Amino acid sequence: MTLHLLICRLFKIEYGYMILSIVGCIVGGPTASLTAAAANWKSLIDSGLILGVLAGAVGIAVAYFTKFLVGG
Repeated sequence: MTLHLLICRLFKIEYGYMILSIVGCIVGGPTASLTAAAANWKSLIDSGLILGVLAGAVGIAVAYFTKFLVGG
């Protein structure tokens, strides 16, 4: 999480995108969309859902890649 915050700070990513990416990675897309709706970030509701779906897809890909490397 600290690395994520440092990278966001380094690339000057807006606060809303940073929060939605954290929520999307940890909890999922629907919760990230709800977070955007609750904060009245109307333009970020769709982005939160997409970030959550992409985070899930990347997580599954990493899991399969790790399984491949371990040989299981």
